[in-house]
Parts: sequence; structure tokens; C-alpha cells
Amino acid sequence: MSTRRCFVALDLPDDIKDAVVQAQQGLRLQYPGLRYTSPKNLHLTLKFLGELNVEQCEQVIKRLQDCRCPALSIRLAGAGTFPPKIVWLAINGANEIQRQVDVALAKIIRRENRFMGHVTIARTKNMAEGFKKNVESLHVQQVYSKATAFSLQESHLTTLESRYQPIARFSFSAKVD
Repeated sequence: MSTRRCFVALDLPDDIKDAVVQAQQGLRLQYPGLRYTSPKNLHLTLKFLGELNVEQCEQVIKRLQDCRCPALSIRLAGAGTFPPKIVWLAINGANEIQRQVDVALAKIIRRENRFMGHVTIARTKNMAEGFKKNVESLHVQQVYSKATAFSLQESHLTTLESRYQPIARFSFSAKVD
């Protein structure tokens, strides 16, 4: 039986993506050798699901349809690292939808121990001395925006870059005033 490598992602608004790309450009001036996430792959992972068969995918889609909340006010908020390889930008405001996704999938997928909203902007093979401090001092626009949807995505891993394909998209039920 074939499987799909899946995750649930918050669909990032274009203004957030644009600010992320600007931050990447600033980092690229100092560290041109990092592997940078392409703009089309920028996302905030709400929950990694792993390998799912067809039946499990159908169950996930059905359960995610029950997640309801108003459009989210999200904010880009600083840079950091997850040693030894990941460079990220924080995104605040996705905790409620992540909690709902976690609860909706709790009977079929293990719950998250902790959640830290972020978008991966680059990867490195090793973090040299001072790298973390330089990343944390990276200029990041404090962009505020509205997220209006999330999606179930399939991840296709390649040697060059991962490719993500939406399986199902879910709109938030109402707008924030």
C-alpha cells in the first residue's frame, strides 16, 4: 500500500511571504552558502503527520473540516535557529488553530508536546561560532497580516529541494473585525 508524507500547514499571506524573502536576502549577504527555502515552499507547519496511507489521508481530511476559527491575526516576529541545521523566522498568532488541529487529529496522530510557530528560511550543514547571534540580530520586518486558510500538504523529498503539493485546503469560518 502506498503512502504519502504529509503535514498540515498554515497558508501564509503574500505580505508575510514578501517580508520573509526580504529577511532571506539580508541573511544571504552574510551567508551566501546556506540552502535557502524557495518562496513557493514557505509555510508554517501546524502539525507534521508523517507517512499516511489513503484511508488515513481521508480520515485526516474529514477531521480537519471540523477546525473552525476566525481569520487569524499573525505577525512575523524575529529570527532564530534550531541547531544544528535550521534557520527560522518566528510567526506569532497560530497557536489556536494549531491546538484545534492537534485536538481534531488526536485519535489518529500523536499530539504535539510543544509548538513554536515558525517558517524555515534556510538550512546549513553546521552552525559556526557566532552564527546563532548573527541570525538573531537579523532585521525582520514586524509585519502583521491575516491568515485565512490552512491545508493538508504532501511533501516530496528530492536531493535539491522539497516540493509541496496541496491535498486539501480549509478556509477559516469567519473574519476578524
